[in-house]
Amino acid sequence: PKTWKRAVPKHDDYYKKIWEILTPFLQSPTQQVFDYVKSERYRKDMNYAIARATVDLKTETIKKGSPYTLRVTKTQDAYEKKLKIWEEDLALLKKLEKVWA
Repeated sequence: PKTWKRAVPKHDDYYKKIWEILTPFLQSPTQQVFDYVKSERYRKDMNYAIARATVDLKTETIKKGSPYTLRVTKTQDAYEKKLKIWEEDLALLKKLEKVWA
């Protein structure tokens, strides 16, 4: 992908505030990492909201300092999955071309 911008996924109203916090990060074409420094309760809520959504993000807890940091990182999982399918289709097409040539 040419940009790191990600769409805000559909979500429950319960997690509305969390997605409002994440929206500027998701809409940034250059920012790849977001550090959320909050107490455990807030970090768990954000982690759970991300886990329940279909979005290319991964999380990890940085256990340094207090409170700990929830690091949210944009991934290219959806792109990689589509690329793999495309490459498999291309290989199959080449096999078919050999059979029909």
